[in-house]
Amino acid sequence: MQQQFNYISPYLKHTSKTVDTTVSTFCSKSGFAYINRIKTLDSLAEKIETGRFERWSDIDDLFACTIIIPNLSYEENVIKFLKTTFCEVHLKRRGTTLKAPDVFRFDSTRFIGKLISREGDENNPIFNIKFEIQIRTAFEHAWIAATHPLIYKSEKIDWKRYRLAAQLKAVVEQMDMLVMGFDQASEFISENAWPEVEAKQTIIEQIKNAFLKNQLPKELEPKDWTRFSDNIYNMLIATNEAQEMNPIKRHRYVKAGLKIIIKELDELKPPQVPISISLVQLIFGILSKHKFLKPPLGGYIPIITNELLIFYPSVKVFEKSFLFEN
Repeated sequence: MQQQFNYISPYLKHTSKTVDTTVSTFCSKSGFAYINRIKTLDSLAEKIETGRFERWSDIDDLFACTIIIPNLSYEENVIKFLKTTFCEVHLKRRGTTLKAPDVFRFDSTRFIGKLISREGDENNPIFNIKFEIQIRTAFEHAWIAATHPLIYKSEKIDWKRYRLAAQLKAVVEQMDMLVMGFDQASEFISENAWPEVEAKQTIIEQIKNAFLKNQLPKELEPKDWTRFSDNIYNMLIATNEAQEMNPIKRHRYVKAGLKIIIKELDELKPPQVPISISLVQLIFGILSKHKFLKPPLGGYIPIITNELLIFYPSVKVFEKSFLFEN
């Protein structure tokens, strides 16, 4: 085994480096996490001693790596990438093996591949080394990383430990299912009133309406409406007055601020609306102009640029602002 392992090692290193570079670059561009490993001689010996393999060429994970996706909706695109990048030997999709409905165990999708050979290189050992690429969801990976050492690297054989690992896997499957049907599942949640959430909904509703009515130019539209509503809400409640209010009064306070903003936009309208400042800066300028926002602001640091000072000189009263230098 040592001799065979030594013989294959240089070719394995070349293959693993090529696969590692290709897959890690794909993951980096896609925002996926990625891990890899080359099998050690001891680990290889344990694998062969399982008695499941007839010959050396049956071993398909001397090099293995894992792509960790946010949820199952990303899996098809990853499979498409692997199929077009490598020579597919075998694809074992999740859910394609026989399994009783009350069994919960490892079931991630596995792609077994080889490097694509050029004409005349078919007999080069580099192109005959199989490698494995697993595709796991973030929840699956957390389950494997947390339980694998406790079950398979332990000196104990304990029914309760196996049972607990299976129960945790059942939870993982449930979480992945809920994420895939997030919008549909959330419809079954009993909703409670909470003024802060309602206030942020009002912010999004009124500012979106301003865009629909062409009171704001498209250039200022936020890329992330949830983050935008958080920022405006935090700005509005940063005054000393709002800091002392309970959640219900704060909601009314936010509505009062929005009323000022919408009235100003009604009067302003494009092309008078400046696009050299951000929408958050524009709203900050409007609220300071009407003295709705006054220093000091608790926990909110505005971005006061020269452009904002030109359009809204009233922001000069705020001595504290974001510093672009160290």
